[in-house]
Amino acid sequence: RDGFDVKPMVLFLENLMFNPSGRAIKELYRFLESNNLPITPDGYFLAYKNVSSSYMDKHSGTFDNSIGSTCKMPRNQVMDDPNQTCSSGLHFCSIEYLKGFWGTDGHTMIVKINPADVVSIPVDYENSKGRCCKYTVIGEHTNGTDDTLSEKSVLDTPYDKGYNAYLNDIDDNPYDASEETSFQEWERGF
Repeated sequence: RDGFDVKPMVLFLENLMFNPSGRAIKELYRFLESNNLPITPDGYFLAYKNVSSSYMDKHSGTFDNSIGSTCKMPRNQVMDDPNQTCSSGLHFCSIEYLKGFWGTDGHTMIVKINPADVVSIPVDYENSKGRCCKYTVIGEHTNGTDDTLSEKSVLDTPYDKGYNAYLNDIDDNPYDASEETSFQEWERGF
């Protein structure tokens, strides 16, 4: 009705419906609402991930989080209880959650996640972190505690160029808020 391209949102909903957990589906809505993270043209979403200086995960040191890497683990090994705030799984979060970690040794990465792969959103820290069984690292966030992901609800950059190319293109293609819809507006439409 407002002229927005609904394809990314429809693809997001299709991907979400492949998630076998009804609870994870509801929790993911809460996470996206709380953190205003963008949906990609193919119906995935983007989030942040803090890793070590060698680009390995900080907990086990076994997952390579360099740009282009895909990290995955069996879904049944990811803690699905949202009341278990610190537990097993591949973690992702908002910039608000990372503010407590910024300035420590390491890197902040941008990860792309299929909604079907989300397992739980822990109840602590105001729904600002989550666990999944798979994600792909598409870029490195180098803007400190500035949130560069929530600038748009749908990022329309070709992901074969990567997130950093998107950041470089921002000045060439200024964001026009009239061309986008927020996750909350989209959700109200359903």
